[in-house]
Amino acid sequence: AAGSSREAGDDCQRWMAEGGDAGFVSMYAAPDSLQSLYDSMGELSADELSAMDLGGSISDFKGMAGTVRFNDGALEMAVATATAAGLDEGTAAGELAASLPEDTAGAISFSVPEGWLEQAADRIAEIDGGTTGAELLDQLSQETGLDLPADFETVTGEAISLSVSADIDVDALSNSGDMSELPAGLKIKGDAEAIQEVLDKLTAQMGPDAELFTVESDGDMVALSPNDDYRSALLGDGGL
Repeated sequence: AAGSSREAGDDCQRWMAEGGDAGFVSMYAAPDSLQSLYDSMGELSADELSAMDLGGSISDFKGMAGTVRFNDGALEMAVATATAAGLDEGTAAGELAASLPEDTAGAISFSVPEGWLEQAADRIAEIDGGTTGAELLDQLSQETGLDLPADFETVTGEAISLSVSADIDVDALSNSGDMSELPAGLKIKGDAEAIQEVLDKLTAQMGPDAELFTVESDGDMVALSPNDDYRSALLGDGGL
């Protein structure tokens, strides 16, 4: 309380602005807050702390802010941050999310840069011990029939989003078990022909479950969904 106000700091102002309009709850974490949290967990060993730090070095945390607000009759939470996890900081993911159907109830959209999967495999191998990242990817390739990491980078394209429509009826799905009624799917911006080739490798091993990977494409947009109507809606510019 005796120190300077966090609100006056450049980091706080940056992240609060990125979070958008203010709401009835505002949250902020300074760049050094994650390090302080780890320092307070002195009872854990260095190895245990390292194993918990799956997203990258805590020293690379750049701060974050969030707000909870009402927006046009809905309760909305927005959080803005940046990490060293390796996801692309470009605009492709946001642009893809903005093209989802207007009635989207929930979505996550991201871009994966070249080399991300190798980095993730190396980190997992360090924690697990006894293997290398390359060996881990070789094992996954044998189990899935994919050529990793190349096929992973192909199927994630420039950006990929997972979304679900507000029309989802959980009770009906639970009772019928008919996945063709599920209004959810993936939308990918990338090389449609190359993406289809990767998906063919997966569906060849899935049997009846291959219907989950029913695909439509239009130019550099690919849509996967077991629901015909939702798959078609994903391909268009939904105006979210």
